[in-house]
Amino acid sequence: MHQTCTAAAGAGAVAAGVGWAHAAHRLHHRTRQLRIAHRDPVTGLLTRSGWESTAPEALHRSTVCSLLDLDGFKQINDTFGHASGDHVLRAVARRVRCVLPADSVFARLGGDEFVFLANWNPAEIGAAADELLDVITAPLPIGERAVQVGCSAGLVLLRDLPSRPVLLREAVTAADRAMYEAKVFRSGWRRYDPLLHADPPTAHCSAPLERVRDHGPQPHLGRTP
Repeated sequence: MHQTCTAAAGAGAVAAGVGWAHAAHRLHHRTRQLRIAHRDPVTGLLTRSGWESTAPEALHRSTVCSLLDLDGFKQINDTFGHASGDHVLRAVARRVRCVLPADSVFARLGGDEFVFLANWNPAEIGAAADELLDVITAPLPIGERAVQVGCSAGLVLLRDLPSRPVLLREAVTAADRAMYEAKVFRSGWRRYDPLLHADPPTAHCSAPLERVRDHGPQPHLGRTP
C-alpha cells in the first residue's frame, strides 16, 4: 500500500511538473508574440499596439505629445527602392531617439508616421522642436548620393488639453491636427492652440496658424561630396 501511494505521489509530481512546463512554455510563447507585435521590425521602435499598451502609463510624466510625418518619403522609395526607404526610416528613428529624453515613449505608427511622448520644458518647446526637425532633415547618404527628407510635425502641450487626467487619444488627435496644419503650410512644425481649436479635436482643421519653421516637403537628392 505504501509503495502504491508513493508511486501515485511520484506520478502526480511528474504530471504537475509537466503541467508547469507546458504553462511556462505557453507563457514564454505568448510573451514572445507580444514582444514581436509591439516592436517594429524595421526601426526597433514600438508599433501602434506597443504604443497603445505603453504610452498611457507615460502620460503623467510627459509634457508634450508629437506626431511626425515624413515628407517626400514615397519619392525616396520610388527612386532608390524599399531597402533604401527602410534605411531612411531607421536613420530617422535613431536621430529622433538621440534628441528625446531617455524616458520618452517613441513609436512608429506605420509607413512614415511616428509619435512620441516626452518631458520637454514647455518654455523651450520651440527650440526643442527646431532641433528635432534639424536632425530629421539633415542629409542622409544612400550609396553615392545624399537624400534630405522633409518632416511635418504637430505638437501639443498636454496642459493645453481640457481633460483631466489627459486621455491618450485626445493628445494624439490634437497633435494630428497640428501636424495637418504643418503639412498644409508646406511642412515645419505646429503647436496645437486651444484658443483656435476650442472644440474637441475630432477632425483635421485647416485654420491658419503662425508658420514656425519651413523644412521643405520635397526630398533633395544630390551626390555626396
